[in-house]
Amino acid sequence: MFNKSVKIIFNVSFIVILLTIIFYIIDNLSQKQYDKWINLDGLNLSISKNKDFDKELINEIERRFYQYDDWVQVIVTNEIEEVSLSYLPYLVSTEIFNKSYKIYNSIDIVSLLENYSDYIEYIFFNNDQNYKLINDELNKIQKFSVHLDNLFKSYDNGSVEELLNIVSSNSSFFHNYSPYNYQISIILKNDIPFSEKVLNQFKKTLLEIKKIKQFDFELEKSQFQSMEIDTLKLLEDNASFSQAMYTHIYKIIPKIEKNQFNYRRSLLASSVLNNQSNNKSISMNFISSLSRIEEQLIELQYRATNSKDGVIDKINFLVGDGEQDLGLFTRLINNMYENDTVYKIDDIVKISDKILTDRADRFLNIIYPFTTSLNPQIRKKYFNTRMKALVFKIK
Repeated sequence: MFNKSVKIIFNVSFIVILLTIIFYIIDNLSQKQYDKWINLDGLNLSISKNKDFDKELINEIERRFYQYDDWVQVIVTNEIEEVSLSYLPYLVSTEIFNKSYKIYNSIDIVSLLENYSDYIEYIFFNNDQNYKLINDELNKIQKFSVHLDNLFKSYDNGSVEELLNIVSSNSSFFHNYSPYNYQISIILKNDIPFSEKVLNQFKKTLLEIKKIKQFDFELEKSQFQSMEIDTLKLLEDNASFSQAMYTHIYKIIPKIEKNQFNYRRSLLASSVLNNQSNNKSISMNFISSLSRIEEQLIELQYRATNSKDGVIDKINFLVGDGEQDLGLFTRLINNMYENDTVYKIDDIVKISDKILTDRADRFLNIIYPFTTSLNPQIRKKYFNTRMKALVFKIK
């Protein structure tokens, strides 16, 4: 009897050890698939956002660069892609959408800021504070403040649209965002090393474009990484590649079930109809909506005295520490009561309302995204010839 018990215990122990080894091997193999990064040469192009800067310039540069299809694998910018603008309400999680959907169907900038204020009220002050989400929104408000400050100095329609994109978009869309420079990463193919010939050819192309439209640029060597991954695996483990440094197909189109897609579109449609007769955009309402966000930042500053991850430093940058200089966000609001600034606000409001009205229509008319029906250029950028998804890491 004793020997039989020992035998049973031995067999059970053996099975447990064997299963442990099997699960370890499976887990190790699963982890190794994320170690298959390929180093790629490339170039980084920085373009100053001067008064002649606009989307047509960027489109022309991308079009000309893609003509070097023997060299270029993909071109990535540090701002949200045009395709993604149509899918903004569908790219966020269900929880975030339910708290923020009114942002996406705002048809004027005052409503946009008021709805954004309602959203950060939840993010900043709910009982289960998530400091990652708080940090994301503080980063977003910092970008917004710096961009708005720059906009008051020199602005155009494109710059106003960028301002709206900052409020409407997840921060993971913006890699090394700057209100002063537009960054374009040119990632070369695996068998194309960087050379002076490649550099000089791209410079020559830029100088040809510069004959038509004036812009300042810097072009230099850079390095990137890419990885092939099964599309379903990327869909399942999308969170591993959600940071701003990564770009892939699910940063462009949403990973969302069709029923959820239709539900969101229906909710957006009903809200847009309710908003159409309630335009609030005048300069004083714009200032008031910013002042409300300022009050929320000050309240968060009071509550977050022991927080980590640089939360207090970010808040102090925006509203000041109460002892020395005012923060940028507070200074902007104070300066808005000056006459020349009020005129600029009126222009920003007017341009914004047109952009937001058009965008709300776009959100409702977009169709459910199937990877098989994507634009050929998007498919070429984010899938290889074997239809494996491509993930790029922008260092």
